[in-house]
Amino acid sequence: MLFRSLVEAVGNDTRQLHLELDKLEIHWNRPEPLPPEVAASLVTSSTHTSLQLAAAIKQGHTSQALLLVEDLLNRNEPALRMVATLVSQFRLWLWLRVMEAAGIQNEAEILAAAEIANPKRLYFLRQELRGMSLGQLQRTLPLLLELEADLKLGRDQRATLHTAVIQLCKLFKSPG
Repeated sequence: MLFRSLVEAVGNDTRQLHLELDKLEIHWNRPEPLPPEVAASLVTSSTHTSLQLAAAIKQGHTSQALLLVEDLLNRNEPALRMVATLVSQFRLWLWLRVMEAAGIQNEAEILAAAEIANPKRLYFLRQELRGMSLGQLQRTLPLLLELEADLKLGRDQRATLHTAVIQLCKLFKSPG
């Protein structure tokens, strides 16, 4: 349980994993096992939250997305890392939607083209695609590119992220 929580929290960032393990070791200097709830309260979960940010954006939940941005910034998550996660996720969703629009149904071909290692993940990604059109997804990448450029030009992180998140959520907000 603890291992799974750590994997979800740090993803494949081995440097972050070592830092989190050191933090847990310093905090819990006892012979009994570390309770999962204690570990969860100490481990910084930035990758997972960036993915939650992508999910909130795709659902058009502006206030939730802005709260997630604030949480990430307050945990010293680099803005460019947030953008990289968003670009990666939206590019994957776009790629799958493009293949679907092209009529590609061979799962092996889809997995290879989208560079998805776990075939079972495709089912969940298809569920995530519900309610997202090809046009919506195509409009996300220019906004994310502009966001990345603005951040690299030294624009205010908080204001720049907030503006971009609001624009992205507008793309997915259901009418009415």
